[in-house]
Amino acid sequence: MNRYRLARGFTLVEVLVAIAIFAVLSATGWMVFDQLIKNRERNQQHAEQLTQLQYAYAQMLRDLNQVVPIAGQEAGQAYPAFYLENQGLKLNKAGVSDPLQQGLDSLEYIEYRYDAEKQALMRYKQPYIYRRQSQNIQGDVILAPMSDLQFVSLNSSKQNIQNPPSDTEALTQLPQGVEVRFKYQEREYRWVFNLIQPLSDLNTETAKQGASNEKSS
Repeated sequence: MNRYRLARGFTLVEVLVAIAIFAVLSATGWMVFDQLIKNRERNQQHAEQLTQLQYAYAQMLRDLNQVVPIAGQEAGQAYPAFYLENQGLKLNKAGVSDPLQQGLDSLEYIEYRYDAEKQALMRYKQPYIYRRQSQNIQGDVILAPMSDLQFVSLNSSKQNIQNPPSDTEALTQLPQGVEVRFKYQEREYRWVFNLIQPLSDLNTETAKQGASNEKSS
């Protein structure tokens, strides 16, 4: 009788308790694992969004640093070197490299425009600023999805950049900076870019300051 009692297995209650403990531990482990997976996905998504922002910022910074005060031509009509509107920006830039010696022009036409259908900031490029006729050019998505895009000209005392200029001198005028406002992933952003002042303008400004100092002395 005693041997039978010593050799017996687990009771049903003990088995049920063991199963319940195992189930609780499994559920707890799954919740921790699921939370780790979600955190990893969120971190990866955040890294991708940050990469997009960095790419868009670097692209705009490079373009705006290479703006040149040179008016272009399209279908026989001159257009300004820099033209800004609420949700668009057009500019002529230098800095074109031609390592393969394909005869590329040293100047490019760049346009930034908001695409409401794609909810994206688009960048359009033409490898020259003198065009015989108007052409439709393909654009690349720079940042998406985004909304509330706005370009603002900063410290433009010579002209209103948002109005197309008509005289030859005004065609080559550049603002001192550009502010870009937009909303991306439910967060508002504000980028400010300082345009590099042309050397001729710097020399003129230096001469004016020198003349002013001579008068004051």
